[in-house]
Amino acid sequence: MMYRHGYSVVAFSNPFQKEFMESASTLALPGYGPADCDDVVSALKLILGDVRRWKGDQITETSLTGVSHGGYFTLMIAAREAAGKLGDLVFDRYVAVNPPPQLAHGRNAWTRCSMRRWPGRRTNGASGWKNLFTKPCTLPTTAWMSR
Repeated sequence: MMYRHGYSVVAFSNPFQKEFMESASTLALPGYGPADCDDVVSALKLILGDVRRWKGDQITETSLTGVSHGGYFTLMIAAREAAGKLGDLVFDRYVAVNPPPQLAHGRNAWTRCSMRRWPGRRTNGASGWKNLFTKPCTLPTTAWMSR
């Protein structure tokens, strides 16, 4: 989206993606917004440091754009900058595209999904929370394997 409008773009995964969880997350599981935002800020500082060393004075401005849940993090980071809590991490512009209007709605949808029993699948006494994180990982694999 931004690249098509003439911007140079650096993109990275969000805290809910496996790559981010393995390499940048400070928690075992994502989902606590302030801590996830801390991890995103740490990643941004490292990435922008590398880009500035690589491109130097070719960078004329920096913008932070987030889509969906990334929009939520964009808004959190903008609020932290306004409160002076980011140190040297500063952006010229923030763009939050389609951020979730109510995080509680998403949490409740995940909870409903986690409590459902899947046909033919044993729970073995597993808690709803274990199912909550097993189902999203299983569903795509199952769908891809059935094609």
